[in-house]
Amino acid sequence: MKVNSIAFIYDHRYYVNNNSEVYSSGPMAAEAWKRYLEVADNLVVIGTLIEESDTEQIKNLSRSDLPAVEFKSFEYISNLKSFVKNIFFINKRLEQELVKSSAIAARVPGELPYNSIQIAKKNKIPYWVEVVGCPWDAYWNHGSIIGKIIAPFAFLRQKLAVRNADYVIYVTEKFLQKRYPTKGKSIHATNAIIPVMDDNALVMKQKLLSNLDNQSTFIIGLIGSFNVRYKGHVEIIKALSKVKKDLPPFEIRMVGPGNSDWVIELAREYNLSEQVKIIGKLKSGEEILDFLDQLHLYVHPSRQEGLPRSVIEAMSRACPVLGATTGGIPELLPEKALHQTGDYNTLAHQLKCFLNTPELLRSESKSNFKKAQDYQYYKLNDRRKAFFQSIIADVKE
Repeated sequence: MKVNSIAFIYDHRYYVNNNSEVYSSGPMAAEAWKRYLEVADNLVVIGTLIEESDTEQIKNLSRSDLPAVEFKSFEYISNLKSFVKNIFFINKRLEQELVKSSAIAARVPGELPYNSIQIAKKNKIPYWVEVVGCPWDAYWNHGSIIGKIIAPFAFLRQKLAVRNADYVIYVTEKFLQKRYPTKGKSIHATNAIIPVMDDNALVMKQKLLSNLDNQSTFIIGLIGSFNVRYKGHVEIIKALSKVKKDLPPFEIRMVGPGNSDWVIELAREYNLSEQVKIIGKLKSGEEILDFLDQLHLYVHPSRQEGLPRSVIEAMSRACPVLGATTGGIPELLPEKALHQTGDYNTLAHQLKCFLNTPELLRSESKSNFKKAQDYQYYKLNDRRKAFFQSIIADVKE
């Protein structure tokens, strides 16, 4: 049972090269569209398209275009000025696009998806909401006064949008459901695309961890954008500086897009310049998995999350993981591997414990690999597809 078309709306930037090929970061790669094309003949993706002729700028991005997928570009609303200046014209054009669709998938938080929900209601277009993050956490931890002012308004806006939706998909099992409950039907299914897992990843990680000794250099990894200050760079540097003298030789490799100068300066301030290694952006898929396979420990002390894809990917490669109690991270990790959001003192203690106890690393490696099996794509996609089909069936009745 299929509908003619679905419109997918999310405040996301896509990049178009001179050959009209569309590129994006991992979560919005072409693979992500296949779940919608299982229940629709065509998909219209609404976001912001940026022309990019420099191949160096997109070499670590993934192809996002497919034959049955059409992209529509709207201005990215990044501040109050652009909101006031453009929102009327954006909404008018957005409505013109959405009324052509059989159904709408609005991924929140985001200005375009919030507005698309109102348009769907006005025009009686079937829609569902995909809740992937918490705007309160994002704005409150932004690092600016204006962010803290916006946080409660953004929180309320999402709360109302989700509560009044007939159908909702959450990426978490509990966290986002508790903070943004709905009166409609709902399921949970992460957007992370974990392929069928390879048992060899566990074998190789166990071998890597078994070869550790006092002379080994421990490789710690972190994945997160350098463009924001809430992805854990500050916390891990502060934590490592507190217990540096109590640890075996180590280095922390940081992967992500954006300008890392501020992290390099922070590492210098905390006397960790030799230990902090900036890798930059890696392509999702093989490059990220190869990076994870080199690690003895993955850390994710982020202050804003839904259900972090990078943590699930690290677990799928049998990495021991330490994380904050942010968002849905406690749904993935045991209590002994968690620290309160922002608590770098506890993180420091955990680093000291884990890096000095190889048998603990091996044990966590096995546990995480087993847990990650629950998040394999084929398991989650069956649940998601059944939910999509139930929405379509309800609509056609």
